[in-house]
Amino acid sequence: MVGGGKAEGLRLLDDAGERVPPFVVVPADLSLEQLPGLLAVFAEDTRVAVRSSALDEDEDDQSLAGHHLSLLDVALSDVPEAVARVRASGGADHAIPVVVQQMVSADVSGVVFSAEPAGVLDLAVVSAGAGAGSVVAADRPSCTVTVSRVDGRRWTTAEAGAPDLPPGLVDDLVAMAARVESQRGRPVDVEWAWSSSEGLWVLQARPITGLPDDDPVTLDNANIVENYPGTCLPLTLSFVPISYREVFTSLARRLSGDEAVVEAFQPVLSRLVQAQSGRLFYRLESWYAVMSLVPFSKQYTRAWRASLGVAQGGSSGPLVEVSRRTRLRVAWSLLQELRTTPEQVRALAPKVQRVQDWAAPRIESATSLDELAETYQQILTDLVAHWDVTLLNDVRAFVLPALLGATLAPRRRRERLWELFSGVASIESLRPVAAMAHLAEQAPQRAPELADVTTAEQAREWLAGPNPFAAEVREHVQRYGDRWLAELKLESPTLRTDPLLVVQSLRTPLSLPARSHHEARLLRGPVRPRLARAGLEAIALRESSRLDRARVHGLVRRIALRAGELMVRDGLLDEPSQVFWLTMDEVFAPRAGLRSVITSRQDDHASFAQLPPIGRLTFAGEPFDLHPPVVGTVSGGDAAGGERTGLLRGQGVSPGTAAGPVVVVEDASRAGDLAGAVVVCATTDPGWVFLLARCAALVAEQGSPLSHTAIVARELGVPVVVGLAGATNSFTSGERVEVDGRRGTVRRLDVDEGTR
Repeated sequence: MVGGGKAEGLRLLDDAGERVPPFVVVPADLSLEQLPGLLAVFAEDTRVAVRSSALDEDEDDQSLAGHHLSLLDVALSDVPEAVARVRASGGADHAIPVVVQQMVSADVSGVVFSAEPAGVLDLAVVSAGAGAGSVVAADRPSCTVTVSRVDGRRWTTAEAGAPDLPPGLVDDLVAMAARVESQRGRPVDVEWAWSSSEGLWVLQARPITGLPDDDPVTLDNANIVENYPGTCLPLTLSFVPISYREVFTSLARRLSGDEAVVEAFQPVLSRLVQAQSGRLFYRLESWYAVMSLVPFSKQYTRAWRASLGVAQGGSSGPLVEVSRRTRLRVAWSLLQELRTTPEQVRALAPKVQRVQDWAAPRIESATSLDELAETYQQILTDLVAHWDVTLLNDVRAFVLPALLGATLAPRRRRERLWELFSGVASIESLRPVAAMAHLAEQAPQRAPELADVTTAEQAREWLAGPNPFAAEVREHVQRYGDRWLAELKLESPTLRTDPLLVVQSLRTPLSLPARSHHEARLLRGPVRPRLARAGLEAIALRESSRLDRARVHGLVRRIALRAGELMVRDGLLDEPSQVFWLTMDEVFAPRAGLRSVITSRQDDHASFAQLPPIGRLTFAGEPFDLHPPVVGTVSGGDAAGGERTGLLRGQGVSPGTAAGPVVVVEDASRAGDLAGAVVVCATTDPGWVFLLARCAALVAEQGSPLSHTAIVARELGVPVVVGLAGATNSFTSGERVEVDGRRGTVRRLDVDEGTR
């Protein structure tokens, strides 16, 4: 590199076709007297930037950004003096090349990082200030936009007086940085300038140094976000990884029959789920490592990704050495277990009921945290650690439809496959909403006094009263009280824990659409009908076990609330609900200073709640929380289509066509009246069955054909399109759209045919 690192970087940018302002390189051995000849390429009135270009500058292992002097807005007549000053900044020998580059007239300028410098590889960061050279003039007000290169979601931090960036500039900068990163083969930071008259200029590029050098870790929220939408409080964030670890440990023990294998997998099983910035993600490398134990792991991994909507990506994961003999034993055990899986899953419901019967009174009467800890551990032993049969059923639910699909003609494979798996008769997930609809229909005649109930205490008194209708409602709560919105988040209120919620539900009539009771259309041949029947059974059992899982989480929620009451009694907390800001360990072994811990976590979560729900994050090493001083979030743009197009495409998972006004739902508990509406949301959870029963159609940014929402929607006949990136930013509440759940399209009805 005769001209040094910066000069080489400019040549690479120029070769790649980026818009680089004209520049010349002043070699280290060129005398100042020879400069005028070199500068003759510039017009006489040109203003230039004079920067160092040392041989060790802008290298892969050290960028030395800002290490040497940079001078901006220099007149050509002053370049010799500027070059001398820059050379002097290089040390005793002054032998460093210098770049002289034409200044551009900039309205805004700054730096774009193709990766978040602390180590998030798929977050780009744009920093901008007014005028030219704002990246150097650190005293100017600036704004920073952080953008997910996966789904386009972003957030902005802006100082007072920072410039407003023109529309589309951030997207252009992120795309440009991605191109430069691809050319260089590593993350880069790129200096840029933009003006309304000349557009975007690329001034220089250098590698981002200091990134962790560990194996990358990919976090993906596909599927898990359906169960734990939005941010979760610390108690949920601590409990969920424990439950996954216990369930998968039991599965490893069941299939391998070898405690040494179980122990070898513990580091992986303990990190299947990762809490990050208040949200829960799958840690893909751990999942891939677990699936490497099963036979035909590559094929199963593909089916798993397709069924749960997990995109490609993630490394192969940490290797766990397993002998060929163990793999064969696992394969044989898996085949044997799959034969009896339906019977084992059906046996879960009475087991859950038995545990509820003995645990509920023990929780209510507990007088110490030790008693609650004992009950909690017993629940883990009796239920959570035996929940692995649901994982075996998931294998059936993922693999059987994939096998059946392989026998169908490719042209309409997906459409025919999910038509076939509609009509799961008497699906368990619909029973709670159907029962509540029946009660709500009777409430005005049998309990008119409910119209005057406005407080939780009044609701509690009515539920405990002598009215025969109240007794029926109590029975419903006893049976289905754990099914509600975000029901697996321990901090979420449910019908069991919030009596006023029960009364409000009775005052909200539900009009269920006609359900399809037809048996799935079985195909001809000796294999297809058996595959279809077995697949239908697996999907139905998956839904029933999800309802039972809500009941198990309900028991843990009751333990937490009772622990909160005891901690208030002992002066450790101010109110029972503060328990959700603790971890499971802190609940059962509280320490001094919990109030300050809670305050700190509340501050963290106030920041977390402002971050957009990014679906995937890849870290250069171990994941960490993002703590930006978020001033305001900005739209990620229409990630589904760029412009405001008339037709947007996602994945149809529930057939049918419906039109209506859009209601963008960010908080399901505040959704309001959705009758006849097309609900647009980031994701859903099992408790959304109550909302699905009211809306005309649903559009979600995430989801899959085997997601709970898709299964229930097919039973209700509600058209659903999932996988429409940026949907919550693409649509506005009130505009009318038509949803085709078979084709996977959403059509704006207020856009002319000519714009589609």
